[in-house]
Amino acid sequence: MAVKVPFVDLLKLDSELGESIGAAIAEVLHSKSFIGGPHVERFERDFAHYCGVGHCIGVSNGSDALFLALRALGVGEGDEVITTPLSFVATLQAILRVGAYPRFVDVDPQTLNIDASKLESCVTARTRALLPVHLYGLPADMEAINQVAAKHGIKVIEDAAQAHGAVYQGRRVGALSDAACFSFYPTKNLAACGDGGAVTTDDAELAERIRSLANHGRDAAGRPAATGYNCRLDAVQAAVLSVKLRRLDGWNVRRREIAARYDRMLHGLPLRTISDPNGTVSAHHLFTIMAEPQHRDSMRDHLLQQGIEARVFYDRLLTQATKNLSLSARHSSRPDVVDGVPVAESATRSVLSLPNHPALTSSQVDSVIEAVRGYYRAKPVERLSMGVAEELQGR
Repeated sequence: MAVKVPFVDLLKLDSELGESIGAAIAEVLHSKSFIGGPHVERFERDFAHYCGVGHCIGVSNGSDALFLALRALGVGEGDEVITTPLSFVATLQAILRVGAYPRFVDVDPQTLNIDASKLESCVTARTRALLPVHLYGLPADMEAINQVAAKHGIKVIEDAAQAHGAVYQGRRVGALSDAACFSFYPTKNLAACGDGGAVTTDDAELAERIRSLANHGRDAAGRPAATGYNCRLDAVQAAVLSVKLRRLDGWNVRRREIAARYDRMLHGLPLRTISDPNGTVSAHHLFTIMAEPQHRDSMRDHLLQQGIEARVFYDRLLTQATKNLSLSARHSSRPDVVDGVPVAESATRSVLSLPNHPALTSSQVDSVIEAVRGYYRAKPVERLSMGVAEELQGR
């Protein structure tokens, strides 16, 4: 079956900016300034301003951004970092790379972000950081998270890999914690033509530590000052990102328009969508529905038969990943999970993300809506509520 509605369409998105991106890359090639230099500095300055912070450090990818932020904040061997079990594995791997222990807190059933009300009971004398993830582009409850952190004197690091441009209580993601970490993987809202990442912060000393760690531990004068790594953002990617940053808000508006139409037209079906809580504006990196578990996989198959790509993020929890990473010896005396994660476990059986990107046409969006509704029309009436069944039959 030919794909009529792709989950992402990088070719179409990038073709709109082909001339500008080509010119930006040509400028870098002509300058011969490939590592650091004016193109990286320009992007760092512009993205810091966009996020509303004083500093941005471009790095090699989102995974390294998390690792460097944790390392620069002093999180290390034997420390504990509290995070969500419902995220991409890079969140967990960053914690492990610094030698720390992950402790997982269940997610909120409405947002699927970490449940801030459960954080307090998870804090121990070894807790050094909270690592909330803005899942699917929706900001976590940062006010409550920061209150817990302030009470216990621990740091907060945002995993903002899916949330470029999202807003929480009038402030953009990236300016809500000690440090925020972004990925510019090619499918992100703000995407490089390859790998890239960044850390944003208002702490000048922290920014310098991260910048040094990412550049072989060298200081501003280029002298070795500490053990470091090679995690720099290259100038070609920075130039591409500068071009795309100017379009980010417009692209996010289109994502919100599509999400709003999905919300309206799927209302009344036996599924649930994730809406923005008061005071938040999601970046809608993903538009995710929660279907009844017995329908999720068959609905995905049905959509694919209609030429529509839908994907699951995520069908395995990070609590399961720890069991496959040779961690038993290090974690034998400490539980990864406190009080269980039943909401997150349920989510892995019900979440399904529909296509939602700026290149989608209105007719493609309508095709997705009709395919989802068509799936339920094909189900026996007794499996749906009478009102839903009547509504579907009447359309």
